[in-house]
Amino acid sequence: RACSGARALHAAHRKTVARRWVTAQALIMLDTHHFPETTPFEYEFVELLAKGGFRGLLLLDDIHLNGEMKRFWAWFTEKRAPGSYSTKDATPVGHVSGTGWVDFSTNRPAGGGGVDFST
Repeated sequence: RACSGARALHAAHRKTVARRWVTAQALIMLDTHHFPETTPFEYEFVELLAKGGFRGLLLLDDIHLNGEMKRFWAWFTEKRAPGSYSTKDATPVGHVSGTGWVDFSTNRPAGGGGVDFST
């Protein structure tokens, strides 16, 4: 039993280290499942970035690929809170199925404003 507790502690530590490493990056390119409602990784990842204090650029691929991605991009532009991030549809100079740019440089993590991710 002590061994399983140590493994759980080690796994939690690895998650913390990975989260800190990811949120410290200047640019992140997110190109994943493209079904953020069916497989909600995209929403969870963005929440991790915002709450973790990410202050870089997030580049999203295929924001116009399908209905789920269109709603995901609309969610970004509609849920924006003052001082949290800015968005830009960069499709004209990006990927034919859509490229979105999200600038978190003004992100204020938990307790300091930002986006309400509860809905």
